[in-house]
Amino acid sequence: MALRFRGRKTLRFGPLRIHLSQSGYTGWGLKVWRWTYSHTTGRQSFDTPGFGSVQWGDRRRGER
Repeated sequence: MALRFRGRKTLRFGPLRIHLSQSGYTGWGLKVWRWTYSHTTGRQSFDTPGFGSVQWGDRRRGER
């Protein structure tokens, strides 16, 4: 069994995050305080105090 190496990198410019992989650009997102938005999946989330978070708007299931 061969071991594969997969390079990934996240560039941070304030609240903007750009995700890169070996094949190039993979997506971007925003993180402001406890709110996060992922353009790749269309999902938004809000971190709640303690354990857990609230998520909504998964583009893969047709919700928006």
